[in-house]
Amino acid sequence: MAKPYVQTLAEETQERAQFVVEDHGLGIYLYVETDSNAVRAGFGIGRQIHLHCSSAGKSILAQYSRDRVDTILDR
Repeated sequence: MAKPYVQTLAEETQERAQFVVEDHGLGIYLYVETDSNAVRAGFGIGRQIHLHCSSAGKSILAQYSRDRVDTILDR
């Protein structure tokens, strides 16, 4: 479902766009689209990241309650 939105965002910005979800306190890359002018990075499908270490993860954390964020960061 996210694929067309990520593709459109990458095309319109001519950058890399990704769809990341939270799973057990980690971010998981589910879809990545890179436009021809974007900087290529080694973020592949299925890669796990700590949420506080990426802009996508910080966006996810911003939607959570302070208690949930503290629980995730304490891990």
